[in-house]
Amino acid sequence: MRKKVSSIQDYQECKQQHLLNYLSTLEEKEQEKLIEKLESINIRNLIDVYSHYKVEPNSNRQLNPIQNVLRVASTPKETLSQYQKLGEKLISEGKVCVAMMAGGQGTRLGFNKAKGMYDIGLPSHKTLFQIFCERILSLQNMIQQKIGQCLPIQFFVMTSDVNHEETTQFFIENNYFNLQSDQITFFQQDSLPILSIDGQIMLSDSTSILEGPDGNGGIFSSLYNQGYLDYMKYLGIKYIHICPVDNVLCKLCDPIWIGYVEAKNLTICSKFVKKAHAEEKVGIHALINDKPCVIEYSEMTQEDLHKKNIQGDLLYDAGGIAQMICTVEFAHKIIEDPQTSNQLAANYHVAQKKYDYYDLIQRQVFKPQQINALKFELFFFDCFPLCPKEQFGLIEVKREDEFGPVKNAPGEKSDTPETAKRLYLDRDQKWIQNYGFLFPQQVEISAKITYFGEGLENILLKYLGNKQNPLIITNDIQSLQKSPQLVNQPSPKQQSLQQPLQQQQSKQTQKQQQKSGIANQQIYPQVVYSSLINSTHPSILQPNYYPYQSTPQNSKNILVQENPIHQSQVFNPRLSIQHQTMSQQQQQQQLKQIKTNAFPTQAISTVNTPKLINPQTRYQPIMYSQNLLNSKQSIVQPVQINQSLSPQRVTSYFKSRAITVQRPTMFTQQRPLIVSAQQYVPITTIKK
Repeated sequence: MRKKVSSIQDYQECKQQHLLNYLSTLEEKEQEKLIEKLESINIRNLIDVYSHYKVEPNSNRQLNPIQNVLRVASTPKETLSQYQKLGEKLISEGKVCVAMMAGGQGTRLGFNKAKGMYDIGLPSHKTLFQIFCERILSLQNMIQQKIGQCLPIQFFVMTSDVNHEETTQFFIENNYFNLQSDQITFFQQDSLPILSIDGQIMLSDSTSILEGPDGNGGIFSSLYNQGYLDYMKYLGIKYIHICPVDNVLCKLCDPIWIGYVEAKNLTICSKFVKKAHAEEKVGIHALINDKPCVIEYSEMTQEDLHKKNIQGDLLYDAGGIAQMICTVEFAHKIIEDPQTSNQLAANYHVAQKKYDYYDLIQRQVFKPQQINALKFELFFFDCFPLCPKEQFGLIEVKREDEFGPVKNAPGEKSDTPETAKRLYLDRDQKWIQNYGFLFPQQVEISAKITYFGEGLENILLKYLGNKQNPLIITNDIQSLQKSPQLVNQPSPKQQSLQQPLQQQQSKQTQKQQQKSGIANQQIYPQVVYSSLINSTHPSILQPNYYPYQSTPQNSKNILVQENPIHQSQVFNPRLSIQHQTMSQQQQQQQLKQIKTNAFPTQAISTVNTPKLINPQTRYQPIMYSQNLLNSKQSIVQPVQINQSLSPQRVTSYFKSRAITVQRPTMFTQQRPLIVSAQQYVPITTIKK
């Protein structure tokens, strides 16, 4: 569901009267279809883009290097360690998410599906999506072991209208690659209407707007229009890591990077690799008229390309790798704030093209003989000039460690699946050599067992002498025996509530784990919740202490119940004291019927009787208000997952409960409920 961002008055003021006149001639159903689309288009912003297109660009520019730069290779280890600890702390508290640009197809690779489903030819034959999901899981495991707690990292995947269905189905068929289903959110990239040369919206048929992709920079408007920026603010997320799907070495949510951004109080920070040579055809980070930008190679003079600093290095050597971190507040501001969004509109790129169009007078589709339309596109780095240079930073990483692009077809010179595979396996060999081991054959280290080469000491020992070629180093066999089995949770009848989770494993299994010495044992994300609660001191537990996420993924159906214990804590002994003292009959009496007024959100079916809910149902937590007289009054909001897996209109729920409902307390810190929703006047149906 998208926000309604325009009204009939907006279209009148933006000189789109031809559309309004056409609407009055349509049947009621056709009117409703076209009106629904028009309401979702930010017509004022589109006309701002068109008006900037007609203005000639400023030819006077002054080029300077960016000053806030962290070069990882030359930074002291103590400083990097401090940044990493700070970044891990933020990740553990759920303040960082990933937004991946995955709307492209693998057409240039000779692959007729979403690019994220592509197999670059690793021995394991894992797809790009699987590698990224396993890397997120490894990061969670690493932080869990270091800090003792880690909330699941939210993973937002931007698809397109071409590959949305196959992408979501691919994740479902693969069980979300061991991540939680509600940890991953899919949203479609928005499109922009195609305008005529004189600035009028065009139609592709009688009831459809002629549209085209708005570029990867549309990720901000897509997140905003579909309510996900509000959703991030609700979850308390502070930073968004924006990255492409075609970099197999992408270090998702790099803790050092995040810690650097937090320590320097930056609004935007972009990763780069040093240019291989002056003529390398990559975009360069620089200041243009004191504003941070990415300038294309073709737009730089030969003098600027070869200019060097005092040390003899290239002055403009910051080659972009399409990765950035920005604050959620900044992403929200550049779309919602009129002044800032107007500045962003000036950065759109325009292409003049020929498009078939539907003539509103003759009521038929025409094929033009000459250029008749304008297509607008935005890149994600076009938002850089909106950030003050003092709040913009760069971080340099090693090309061989973090940049393995998959852009060109197999057999070409660069950025092919073969080069990405070679970079991936070379990096794994480098990690092995760092531990003093040597394997003569080709070796792939599974992304499930290490985030960035850590915790491999004991695992590598087990593979010494293994002559399999190629060799895949993983701990899948061990993890099946040692991982807490919470994916298929038993019912309360099969397991006593009085037994702590840690006592479920036998002493023999625990001894085997100690002997194995695996430093990076696989931990399912669901275990995080129980570990958090069990490790918390009883003095800080409050009645409203519940994890903000949903019930863990379960192969069995989950019984909806109204009681002080959230479903995800049913097996937690510390929070189940009341249940332990109750008889079975008393516990059954607590499974009351949920009242219909317990569901404040519209368009969501209520549950009148206790019923089994499909595991694919997403739950918001049972939250208690400290302002309500009855402390046991609870608010339960099941949000059914629709085809786009979006959190169906949490905005209306926020507005109605913002005064009385407080967020659950996490780690003794109050995570505030932030509400940002704008009222829009809907376009009323135009009668004949």
